[in-house]
Amino acid sequence: MGIKFRGIGLLTLLFLGTWIFPGGRAFSSPISLTWVHATVRVGNEWGKGGTGFLVIRKIDPKQGKAFLVTNKHMINLDPQIREKAAFLTLYLNVREKDGTVLGKSFRIPLREGDQKLWREHPNPNVDVLAVDITSLINSQSNIENKGADYSLFANPAVLRKEDITEGEEVLIIGYPLGLFSTRIYFPLVRQGIVASRIGEKIRIRFHYPSGEIRNAEIPGFLVDAAILPGSSGSPVVLKPIIGREVKGKVEMGMAKPYLLGIISATETASIRMEESDFPALAGLGIVFDAGTIQETIERFFP
Repeated sequence: MGIKFRGIGLLTLLFLGTWIFPGGRAFSSPISLTWVHATVRVGNEWGKGGTGFLVIRKIDPKQGKAFLVTNKHMINLDPQIREKAAFLTLYLNVREKDGTVLGKSFRIPLREGDQKLWREHPNPNVDVLAVDITSLINSQSNIENKGADYSLFANPAVLRKEDITEGEEVLIIGYPLGLFSTRIYFPLVRQGIVASRIGEKIRIRFHYPSGEIRNAEIPGFLVDAAILPGSSGSPVVLKPIIGREVKGKVEMGMAKPYLLGIISATETASIRMEESDFPALAGLGIVFDAGTIQETIERFFP
């Protein structure tokens, strides 16, 4: 069963071009219209919290399936414990009958009978996971959060066409340190830059459940931004600015807020003091690229 599309919605219209009011006044930020509404706070059954975001995968022009995208470690870092997990909690916004928007938590099952409702990326070093939440979306017509679709994924063709590379300004949307408003659950929007070449593999230090740390090669990149605990699972989005230079030409339209990837962790560096060393944030966030997200979702469609 999929979700049905009821005509052309706000999110769909956004993909068709820049929003301008009559008289030339610009509409709201493309980030506000898309990723702020797609990003949600996630909690697991052990009381740990982080970030995820909603994606719509179309089945045909009239229906699709809804997925929560987050990290594997958001369920649990240990694969064996992850397999036995029962639920996640999503913190969504709903519109009441009087028009008021309020935050509300929903417990989503990770299994339906013997059927597992989640898939993880097959590479054990790729920290990406997706959960089928189509039933929740179908049962709650007043949910204000909206899913993005594949048209905003920066696949290799988009990276080449839009000339997206290191030094790009990006936005990271999520819930660092578990911060959010008490009435509504909108995320924080923060910024940084792409710190390493995008579209290539990168070598990182990978932390295993046993506590072992080994080097691993991943399909991803680094961002220079203040990535804090709670940012895990945050979408990393190309900042939609006017006047980006693309292949030597200045584009006067507003850039699309393309999804570049998903935050997994922050790098730390050892800081030496007179008597001891201690880990401190290196200001670098590890990002798995958008292709790993699509590959994970497609595992639902053999």
